[in-house]
Amino acid sequence: MKVEAREGRCRLCHCASKLCKSHIVPSYIYSRLKNASGDMIAVQANPSGLKSKPISTAYFEELLCSECEGHLNTNFEQPSIELWSRLEAHESAPIPGARRDLSDQSGERWILSGVSYSTFKLFLLSILWRSSVAGLSVFQSVKLGPYEEKLRQAILTKNAGTRREFPVIVTLLRNSPAYCPPEQWRLDGHIGYYTVLGPVSFLVFVSRGFCDEEILASALSEDGSLPLLVEDLAGSRRRRGYAATVGKARQTEGVKRMIGAQARNNPEAKEVPD
Repeated sequence: MKVEAREGRCRLCHCASKLCKSHIVPSYIYSRLKNASGDMIAVQANPSGLKSKPISTAYFEELLCSECEGHLNTNFEQPSIELWSRLEAHESAPIPGARRDLSDQSGERWILSGVSYSTFKLFLLSILWRSSVAGLSVFQSVKLGPYEEKLRQAILTKNAGTRREFPVIVTLLRNSPAYCPPEQWRLDGHIGYYTVLGPVSFLVFVSRGFCDEEILASALSEDGSLPLLVEDLAGSRRRRGYAATVGKARQTEGVKRMIGAQARNNPEAKEVPD
């Protein structure tokens, strides 16, 4: 039986309309994070620590009207697929158009030129904004306050602002198969939200008029240059927690697959409970 779309107010344009089943993370990113079992490992912080679990379907919610779905897809998501694919493949091949930043002695850093500043920045901001307006429990820690409305206006009007407005920093991660919903980070007194999407992560500072020049030097710039720091998933204390949690999830998954195969070959064997 066909289920009719629910009537409601679109969270982007604020018009009353039939609402679509909107994805929070673009479906093409989710599909590439699936493992051999068809699941994606999701890691989430909670008061008792980090928890991981496999999810078989992407996160969806009735948020947007069809016109605004098309707005996001046409203006930000589809134009960003090619760039995202290049970033995702960084572990297997050099990133076309990127040059090594030899002035940075602290780690492996590249500069990618020719990035569409407005398109790619608004693409990443739209993922953070959708996480903020979503009612799903996995996104309950995303609280943008007054910046939620500022982001809505920026996305609706396709106005990415300057790099001082919501600076975006992208990091490429080695050995990162998981999705980690936006988590609040504090850096030198500044508040940002850090999201891991497999081998690509991004940090957005929710502030206008950002003035920390050292941090801005690592942000996507209006001239189309995108600094890319390459790190292991466990490159910081915070990410070490993610890495350990992801490692346990992968190990458990491997054991379940192995015992599941044994059970298929031996009907008397028992499956591992979820």
